[in-house]
Amino acid sequence: MKVFLVGEGEYEDWHIVAVFSDEPTANKYSDVIGGEVEEFEVNEEVGKLKELINRIENGYGYYQVRMELITGDNAHTEILIPRIAEDSEITVNKWGIIYMIHQTIWARSEQEAIKILNDRRIERRAGNEEVHN
Repeated sequence: MKVFLVGEGEYEDWHIVAVFSDEPTANKYSDVIGGEVEEFEVNEEVGKLKELINRIENGYGYYQVRMELITGDNAHTEILIPRIAEDSEITVNKWGIIYMIHQTIWARSEQEAIKILNDRRIERRAGNEEVHN
């Protein structure tokens, strides 16, 4: 069964305002309040929720990790509110003259999250993917 969530706000302020069983009504309501419509398969999300609960019960946290792309130095982590999601795509951004690599990762500790991203950073460097000198 599909449902259509109407939400508003951005990032941490985003919240669900209403839930509809049909898309046209959700779109009309969204237009009135200036919100956004997201479609969800109810049973699919229940399965993902069970997976999320299982991860948390097994000691996993959801970490935002960043470090210098070239050296792996200056690693920084931030624990996030667990959510139904897999590891994010790796992104590379330039901060001043330094390129930083970022990823949101499921891990059992900050140290494990840093190690995972550092290993992925080394793999990318070996394959010359998005590497800037």
